[in-house]
Amino acid sequence: MKTFQPLARAHQVVIFRLRTGHCRLLAHLYRMKISHTDDCETGTQTPEHVLQTCPSFAALRSELWPVMVDLKEKLWRPVESLWQTADFLASITLTV
Repeated sequence: MKTFQPLARAHQVVIFRLRTGHCRLLAHLYRMKISHTDDCETGTQTPEHVLQTCPSFAALRSELWPVMVDLKEKLWRPVESLWQTADFLASITLTV
C-alpha cells in the first residue's frame, strides 16, 4: 500500500496489526483463547481502546495529539499520523 512506503518495516507491521485487529492486545489474545481476559484495568483492550480512550495513556495521547484525532486517521492516513501512531505505541511499550 502506498501510504506504507515511507514507514520503517517495524512501523508497517504495527499499523497493519492494529488495522486488522490481529495483534497481541488482550482482546485478540482472548478470542484466540491465549488470555483468560480481554480487559485491561480500564476496559476491553482493543486497538481503539488503547489509541482513543484508555486513561492509562491519556497524558501521552494528549501530548502527541493535542487536538482529538479519530481512529481512522491514526490508522489509515496521512503518513504523518501513521508515524505518530507507531511512535505512540513504542512510547507506551505495549507489544502489538
